[in-house]
Amino acid sequence: MRRVGAGVRYARGLELQAALAGALRAARAAGGAGGAAAAGAACCCSLLVLQHAPVFTVGRRGLGPGELRVPGGAGSLGAELVRVPRGGQVTFHGPGQVVLYPVTDLRRLGLGARRFVEGLEDVMVAAAADFGVEARGRQGGNRTGVWVRDRKLGAVGVQISQGIATHGLAFNSETDLGYFDQIVPCGLEDTGVITSLEREAGQRTPLGLVEDSLVRHFGRVFGLELVELGGATGDTEEASDT
Repeated sequence: MRRVGAGVRYARGLELQAALAGALRAARAAGGAGGAAAAGAACCCSLLVLQHAPVFTVGRRGLGPGELRVPGGAGSLGAELVRVPRGGQVTFHGPGQVVLYPVTDLRRLGLGARRFVEGLEDVMVAAAADFGVEARGRQGGNRTGVWVRDRKLGAVGVQISQGIATHGLAFNSETDLGYFDQIVPCGLEDTGVITSLEREAGQRTPLGLVEDSLVRHFGRVFGLELVELGGATGDTEEASDT
């Protein structure tokens, strides 16, 4: 696992994920070519933990009419607008929102896409409970992610290529929710539908504690032993089967 820090530009996050996904493919190829020992020693998941600089991201469905409500465009809010190869529609990432990118070899873990996505929801539900907030996943329809009654607390968006998953989850801890009012987030028409841990708990929780909770529950949900290697400029944190 690597704690990349705050203010990470979205393009940098994509670069880090691409490098880690490439390493997982190389490890898989080594195993298939007779290098089973090398492949067995390689991690099945590298977890990135970070906060992005303000950015609106648009998934494979594209930006629909009226989904960006800012006359001057994203730049007028001091945010980027980036198109990304993941599921879902337009959303926002920025300071105060904890993002987990688990770059994962799903084949090695024996997981399908649905189980992986549901597991990411379970991680956020458990983290919210750590701070006294009851959240739920698996809401059906377009209510993906994790919800506190009719308010969305966290989002999930993944891309899976050749059994390797990238992207992940975004958990609103102390996010400036005003950014979400400038878009139709995840196809949800009503303003004020996005919430945060701070709003639901009625107090601000140190982001380090929120990160620790999400990381701990990620390891528990997926049966992985997480090992943190280095800091913001160090190696990535890795995980192995337990």
